[in-house]
Amino acid sequence: MINPHGPSMMPVNDRIAALVTAMHSSNIVSTMCDGKWLMKERKILTMDEEAILKEAQERSEAIYKRAGIVLPDRFPVIY
Repeated sequence: MINPHGPSMMPVNDRIAALVTAMHSSNIVSTMCDGKWLMKERKILTMDEEAILKEAQERSEAIYKRAGIVLPDRFPVIY
């Protein structure tokens, strides 16, 4: 399901052309495959998105550590 209203889709003169050339992932509201909801109201239902993002962050930090890369603090980050 697509929300055609949003900055990336405006102005909508040709709806098909806008879907192909201007649509952004933020316009996708819900997805279904084989009769099963994969994402509904922008909430992923088939996996734990927060756990995946947390693991990705942990793994990226481990890669930097193994490589000996230390980035300076460039600005304050609030967690």
